[in-house]
Amino acid sequence: MFLGGMNLSAPSEIIHELERCSRCGSCMAVCPVYRETGEEGMVARGKLSLMEAHQKEELFHSRKFQELIEACLLCSGCVNHCANGVRADDLIQWQRSRLRQQGRTSWTARVATNFLEATGRWSRLLGQAGSLAQALLCKKLPADSGLQLRFSLPVLSQRSYVPKLSDTSFLAMVSGQRLGSGTKVGLFVGCVGNYIAPQISEAIVELLLRTGFQVIIPADQRCCGMAAWASGDTAAAAALAEHNSRTFLESGCRWVVSGCGTCSTHLRIRMPELLGEPAHDAARFFSQHALDLLAFITRELRPERIRRELKSPGPLKLSYHDPCHLRYHQAVFKEPRQLLALVPRVELAELPGGHQCCGHGGLFNVSNYRLSTRIVGRKMAQVKQVGPEALATSCMGCLLQLQEGNWRHGLGLTVHHLVEVLLGRVTA
Repeated sequence: MFLGGMNLSAPSEIIHELERCSRCGSCMAVCPVYRETGEEGMVARGKLSLMEAHQKEELFHSRKFQELIEACLLCSGCVNHCANGVRADDLIQWQRSRLRQQGRTSWTARVATNFLEATGRWSRLLGQAGSLAQALLCKKLPADSGLQLRFSLPVLSQRSYVPKLSDTSFLAMVSGQRLGSGTKVGLFVGCVGNYIAPQISEAIVELLLRTGFQVIIPADQRCCGMAAWASGDTAAAAALAEHNSRTFLESGCRWVVSGCGTCSTHLRIRMPELLGEPAHDAARFFSQHALDLLAFITRELRPERIRRELKSPGPLKLSYHDPCHLRYHQAVFKEPRQLLALVPRVELAELPGGHQCCGHGGLFNVSNYRLSTRIVGRKMAQVKQVGPEALATSCMGCLLQLQEGNWRHGLGLTVHHLVEVLLGRVTA
């Protein structure tokens, strides 16, 4: 298996990569998990030390070892700050895949990734089951409820904020359609944009149409596979990559865009690695033609052309959260600010440490729920310090996390995807 240019099928290559970590501690300054816990095993250098000992059979498997390997957001902040260029995220993902092969993955990761893999085939069943899931997961349960004793899910036992499922998925409404004219752009919708926030997907379509593109929405697209990959289920992630690549290539689109920073990163970087040499044409296409929506708009169009199609939400003090995947993997952080500068009467109030991870991390929000809420709590403290009227981001996972943080800390803000701000769909 090749990831990040490393042959992770060879034990000697794994040990070589692990030994490249000099244990300098630069990762400690940027790791959101270490910042909250102060535990050596929670930071990249600690995990890599344990993995090296485990690989050399100096350390045997234990529940604690598994918990430490799973307690990582894979935000890649450590990779971005590593002087030796050690790909800690790839190495930790590799270790998770090994644990999964040995049947040692947590049940939450197994259930969630199997569910995500099946959403493309069972989308109709998911819609029919939505009301039941909503009743169980999306309402506060009384402290003396028997359900709290029967189910140990964090979203139940800790009464998490969980957003409402849409009555109709976005793909059920518009899949298979070709809208507008011009350069053919395939829209990758993603799970949140499909099942929870179809209004954001609608806004993305509107922005693409207003700026002169033909939008193609393949009917049979599925989850990008990032959650499966991050949990160590590389086989499921590869199957989703193969399916989605075939679906979009057959659509005849010239570009593939996503409004989710995590999805676009997976499509552009992880999918080509998962497809590998046998599917080199598809791998090359996605590595060159899959882009985040914000990067695509700013690179393909002149500012004057974009400005004509934007709408002001009125006087608004807004803070923007940089998604980790966009910033660290695609170097997309100037583009959101360039677009916001084109919107009249919007004041961008930068957050101190605004680039710091929000704590969502895909399944991390489920498997390490309490730690996840501590991390977003730090983000909300930054928000309080600045005092915006609204928050925006451009990753669906970050959006859900910021919404929960806003709800949990009682800030009373509105939280939006950036494309909603660009089209004036904001109520402060």
